[in-house]
Amino acid sequence: GVRYCRSDRVLEGIRAHAAVLPDQHRWIRLGRERYAGKRVLFVLPVQNAGGGGNVVVAKTRILRRMGVDAVLFNLAGNREGFEAGHFQKDFPVLYGEVEDLRHYAAGFDAVVATAYFSVNMIRDYVDPRPGLRIGYFVQDFEPYFFAEGTRHYRDALRSYTLIPDMVCFANSEWTQRELIRQTGVDCRLAGPCFNMNDF
Repeated sequence: GVRYCRSDRVLEGIRAHAAVLPDQHRWIRLGRERYAGKRVLFVLPVQNAGGGGNVVVAKTRILRRMGVDAVLFNLAGNREGFEAGHFQKDFPVLYGEVEDLRHYAAGFDAVVATAYFSVNMIRDYVDPRPGLRIGYFVQDFEPYFFAEGTRHYRDALRSYTLIPDMVCFANSEWTQRELIRQTGVDCRLAGPCFNMNDF
């Protein structure tokens, strides 16, 4: 019984989870002290749950625990598929046409792109104003998704410099290094994200 308890995978998971809880609570507290009351709009035009969209949802949940009013914007045509994949939705989502971004973004402190094509949406439909920060949550070096020289490759590569003073931040050191190496753009590290209660 002692050997079983010492090496049981479920108990190992519980012990690992318990070991990081103090750090988790400390980071949430520090986030509340620095950012509570801020408003952030993530532009996430995706149809389904999965991949990078799930990472943005996880970041949104964490920010909300820190007292940040973090909200997602998605296109109205994506609503059915997105909500089917996120049926336990504990975060707000604004749906609309791309033109509606102009109205929605007006009440936020920061508007954040989540994919190369959403940078275009922000550039074209978010009115710049004093105090508004534009960010790009870079989850991968997206030009590598396409054959070099294609229109999509060029659009993805241009997205990192499309908006002056846009703050780029990456979810991994590899993405951060690749972005700096390929474009020279200053990129900060946000780090990976997962829900510790799920894994």
